[in-house]
Amino acid sequence: MTTPADPPEGGTEPPGVGDVVEYAPGRTAIVTDVRAGVPWLRNRYSFTGEWPADAPAEIRVVRRRAEREWQWEGRAGEQ
Repeated sequence: MTTPADPPEGGTEPPGVGDVVEYAPGRTAIVTDVRAGVPWLRNRYSFTGEWPADAPAEIRVVRRRAEREWQWEGRAGEQ
């Protein structure tokens, strides 16, 4: 039995704040907080609304926050 605080299958770390995750097939969001082991999500394209993940153990990390930050740093130098 897994709990929301347990890492997903494969031994990877659970989602953290700023990670882009897939919370349902084809549905992605950004993790805004983790409260009592439950990730809180918001829509990637709007800053309104925030909700707790319905099935935290089924969330799949699409891109880690560190990867997103690196991407932006690279673009800053392309001017």
